[in-house]
Amino acid sequence: MYCGQLIFFEESFNVVTAPTREKGKPTDKLTLNTLCFNTFMIMNIFNMLNCRVNTNELNIFSNLVINFYFWIVFLFEMGVQVAFIWWSGSPIIGTLLNCTTQSVAMVITAWVVGGLVLPFRALMVKFVPASAFEFMKKVDLETDKNTNCVTKCFARIVRGR
Repeated sequence: MYCGQLIFFEESFNVVTAPTREKGKPTDKLTLNTLCFNTFMIMNIFNMLNCRVNTNELNIFSNLVINFYFWIVFLFEMGVQVAFIWWSGSPIIGTLLNCTTQSVAMVITAWVVGGLVLPFRALMVKFVPASAFEFMKKVDLETDKNTNCVTKCFARIVRGR
């Protein structure tokens, strides 16, 4: 599993066996790990906007200003993620968080890929009918009846029944 010569790296490296630090300095593997984590976190933060709408409405930006606490949490999480990448250049924080700084191109890539969750939801709402998820009505995770595959597996694995 070699990471080919991508835009962000000068040489190929093995993503499984390559060290994250050599002589105290971050390697390309740590840079890749930080990029992946940053992208994942931004996807989750943007997905908070998608989760505000629990109907098949396409416009997730309707009623944006109704919940003041949502925006406090949203901005706090966004600020923490930006600070995470910003301050990871410090040797102490970078070592504690096991991350490294990102180039401007990497940050833009993370934001663009992370922002794709917004149109992805619209595509799914438009092209996947709600009837495709009718089977979920049978899945009851609130009671302990062991009537579906999820609760049966849970009972078998965790409780040994």
